[in-house]
Amino acid sequence: MARRREVWISGVGVVSALGVGVAAHRAALAAGRGGINWIRHFPSSGFPVRIAGEAPAAGLPPGPGRLHYFAAVALAEALDQAALPRPEGGDDAARAVVWAVGKPALPVDAMAGWAATGKGWDWSELRRRYIRSLQEKQLTPADLLRRLARAGGAGGRRVACYTACASGNDALGMGKRMIERGEAEVVLAGGADSQVDPLSLLEFELLAALAHPAPGEDPATVCRPFDQRRSGFVVGEGAGALVLESEDHLRRRGGEPLARLAGYGSSLDAFGLTKCHPEGRGAAAAMRAALADAGATPTAVDYINAHGTGTVLNDRAEAAAIHRVFGAAAREVAISSTKAMTGHLIAAASAVEAVLSVLGLEDGFIPPSLNYRDPDPECDLNVVTGRGRRGPVRMVLSNGFGFGGQNACVVLARA
Repeated sequence: MARRREVWISGVGVVSALGVGVAAHRAALAAGRGGINWIRHFPSSGFPVRIAGEAPAAGLPPGPGRLHYFAAVALAEALDQAALPRPEGGDDAARAVVWAVGKPALPVDAMAGWAATGKGWDWSELRRRYIRSLQEKQLTPADLLRRLARAGGAGGRRVACYTACASGNDALGMGKRMIERGEAEVVLAGGADSQVDPLSLLEFELLAALAHPAPGEDPATVCRPFDQRRSGFVVGEGAGALVLESEDHLRRRGGEPLARLAGYGSSLDAFGLTKCHPEGRGAAAAMRAALADAGATPTAVDYINAHGTGTVLNDRAEAAAIHRVFGAAAREVAISSTKAMTGHLIAAASAVEAVLSVLGLEDGFIPPSLNYRDPDPECDLNVVTGRGRRGPVRMVLSNGFGFGGQNACVVLARA
């Protein structure tokens, strides 16, 4: 039986509320510094949602291009770190793109002045402007993939992926399978999303899923995954990019690996329109599948980068799933949720968290779960707090669980 082709990560790039680039994220993680703050890029006075994990967008012209901008910046950094040479004589058919694509934000010029009119928010007019701007700018998933493929010299398959909050991990998993089956030698994988706009935020608000600061409360303390005081998640935006390569391709060109994409697993609860199964059955199935794909047991995992949104149901369901899979070790394995720092990036969440997991493997560092103070007895986990934890990190399980029970997990191993 032929040996399965191993998949390596040779470059990463990231944009989120923590900043632009790997260096900014390393510094924020080490300092235990979050990026959730008051919304600045649209007039939120009188709007029911006032906080978000806004990503820096310096240099972005007015218009609906935030998602595309974040994706381009993250991929450029990943390609630069990988030192992946441009293909000679045209795009390389052995290079593919698999990208998790969220919903582009309502353009700034469509939002300007609405809160100042004194007439409230005219939702039908905002929606009309949103649709028109997308049509005029051609900001579709196909257009984004075309741009990313051009940037990376990818002449092979181009796949847009959307499985809600599991999208980033599913994009990585699809890229992994392409390389394992010999359909590609290089896959530019990742995800981008930007839903910090009135229409998108109101959708989440109507689901009663968002956390809100109390009067005088610091926005950075509002997102509290696994804490008994948690009341919902905070929307973030940005992008995470990873260059995946077959072992043979990486060796032939003399590239340096950052980490190995060792395992991938997915499942679907099909339990409800938005709810996951309260006992975490689908989430547990995805974790087991990812570990089996990696040929690893739960005891080999040093750190779980939890989905950890900060909603009551999702955190308890994830905790239940971890106990199902890890048994007694569920109280020992280190766990944290970086969403308390970045906000929830929806389609881009697990792509960004995969990048942060790679940094943890490289640096021997487990980032803290900010704002965790009062443990929920129904989330009986070893949550890392304070300034994080230093020590050997050889294998990470990174979880991504979406609306309706769409689940995807990846296992990342030290190079």
